Amino acid sequence: MTALGVVAATVDCRAILGIEDDAPLLAPNMDGGDHADVPFDASRSDDGGDGGADGTSLLNIDRTEPQWLLPVASPPPSNYEVTDDTVLDKTTGLMWQRKIEGQPRQIWPEPPRVCAKLELAGYHDWRLPTRIEMVSLFDFGEDAPAVNPVLFPAAPAYALHWTISPYVVERRTAARWATDPFTGWSWFYDEYTSSESLPFRCVRAGNVSNAQPRFTVLEGQATVRDARTGLVWERGTAPKQSFADAKHRCESFRPPGYRLPNARELQTLIDETQTEVPIWYRVFDRAVQGTTTLWSSTYRRSHDGYILTDFVDGHSSPGWSNTVAGVRCVR
Repeated sequence: MTALGVVAATVDCRAILGIEDDAPLLAPNMDGGDHADVPFDASRSDDGGDGGADGTSLLNIDRTEPQWLLPVASPPPSNYEVTDDTVLDKTTGLMWQRKIEGQPRQIWPEPPRVCAKLELAGYHDWRLPTRIEMVSLFDFGEDAPAVNPVLFPAAPAYALHWTISPYVVERRTAARWATDPFTGWSWFYDEYTSSESLPFRCVRAGNVSNAQPRFTVLEGQATVRDARTGLVWERGTAPKQSFADAKHRCESFRPPGYRLPNARELQTLIDETQTEVPIWYRVFDRAVQGTTTLWSSTYRRSHDGYILTDFVDGHSSPGWSNTVAGVRCVR
C-alpha cells in the first residue's frame, strides 16, 4: 500500500479538492449548517415523526458516526441508569437492552428484524446498534470482559456480536461489522456466506449532534477539530516508532496539551464508507511509510501491551514491547 504522507509532508487535500484555505472540511454526505446539540429525550422515538416537542427530526441520522462528546476516561457507574431490563448511558443517550442470555443467536438478516419487533420497558423503537455505538460500551483497558458485567450480566464470552454497520473494506458487499464485548475487538462477519449464528444486543434512542461541519482544519492545516467528539487531532501521522517514543512525541507536541489517544478515541476516526483504508481521507492522511497501524495510550493488562488500531480494516489488537507503529496525537 502506498504511503500518502507524514507529518512533514502531509497530503494537501484542499489543493486536490479545490477547497479554499479558510473553508471548513466537510465529511462525506454532510452539509454545512448551524451547530445545535439536541438534548436526549428517552421518550422520543428514533423511527421518524417530528422528533418531539423541540421539532428536531430524527430521520436519516447517520449513527455510524459518534453523536456525543467523548470522555477521556471510562465513565463512572453514576453515568448509567440501570433497571432490570435496560441500561441508559447518560453520555451517549443510548438505552441498551440489558440481558440477552435468553435471546437466541441469529443468522443474518434476522437480528435487525428481532430488534425492530422487540417490546421492552414500554418502548417499541428498538434497533440493532452501529459499530461505534457498540464500541461506546467498551473499556479497552480492562481485562475481559470489556463491558461492565454489573451493567450487562451474563454477556456471551468470546463471541462476536452483530451490528447494523455494513463492512465495505476490500469492497465486500455482504458483510457487517461485528464486535466482541468480551475482548473489545471489532471485525467483520459475512452475512450470507456463513451459517453461524451470532448474539446481538438491541438499542434505542441516543443523542443527536447537528454540529456541522464535523471536521474543521485549524492552526495552519496541521490539526483538525472534530465537532462531534470535541477532540482536536493532529492531521498528519508520524512514522513508525516504539510506544515510549510515541508517548514522548505527543507530550512534546506544540502547542502543549497533546497526548496519545486512547483506543476508543481512535475508533471514532474510522470511516465506514471507505472501501480501502477506512479513515476520513478528506481530512487525514491514509498511511505512513507502509503502516496504517496507530498507537493508543490504552494498556491491556491481559496482553501486557498497548492497544493498536489498524486502519487497513479497523480492528484493534495489542502491541508488544518490540512493536513499532504510527502516531497521531490528540487533545
